[in-house]
Amino acid sequence: MLLVIRYLLVPMCFSLLITSYVFFTGTHNQAEIYSFLFYSILFYGAPFFIFSLLILMVKPSTQIIHSGFIGISMALLLVSSIWLLPPDKSGLPIQWMIYWPLSAILGFIFITISFIIHKYKKLAVSDQDQ
Repeated sequence: MLLVIRYLLVPMCFSLLITSYVFFTGTHNQAEIYSFLFYSILFYGAPFFIFSLLILMVKPSTQIIHSGFIGISMALLLVSSIWLLPPDKSGLPIQWMIYWPLSAILGFIFITISFIIHKYKKLAVSDQDQ
């Protein structure tokens, strides 16, 4: 459970970082900043929260838990790094539309690769014993 809490700190810290950036560079009042922080934690944390609920229901191995959270964290890193590129001419942050699907895809890929490696190691060990 402590492992899940540590991974849930990733979107919260990211939200706090983005909110601080908006606070110091924008002309927003305090109420807007608090609502921005709340909604950004919900938005960035949704894949993490959903995966945490799946963990509670399924009870996978620690290796699978790490793999899923790493895939979701990679999605957040990839999408936020696109944010550093020159903005879209429309001014809309279109890249954030791919965050949730990308986190699901990368989480699934990382979990699948981890599962295959784990099964392959078990097969290799059982073949050596015979």
